[in-house]
Amino acid sequence: MKINFETLSDKYGTGLAILIAILIVPLALGIAFGFICLQGWIFMLLWNWLAVELFGAAALGYWVCVGIVFALNFLGNLVFGHHSHSTKTSD
Repeated sequence: MKINFETLSDKYGTGLAILIAILIVPLALGIAFGFICLQGWIFMLLWNWLAVELFGAAALGYWVCVGIVFALNFLGNLVFGHHSHSTKTSD
């Protein structure tokens, strides 16, 4: 999401543009953190249900699973990345 602060500043004033920027950044970070925490909880449930029962692996705690999910997301983005293959053609 790209925000054009000059347009916001011209349309609503500088104070409101800054307020919107201050609210959007923590909200986006909170949503991203919440999504990783949800993935960690699901990973914990699946690991403790499948790996412990089938293979006798040790049970994992919630924050350990959140750390594993975060590390896997980070490494996945480093290795595979998100490349845009779209090309813009000018008429």
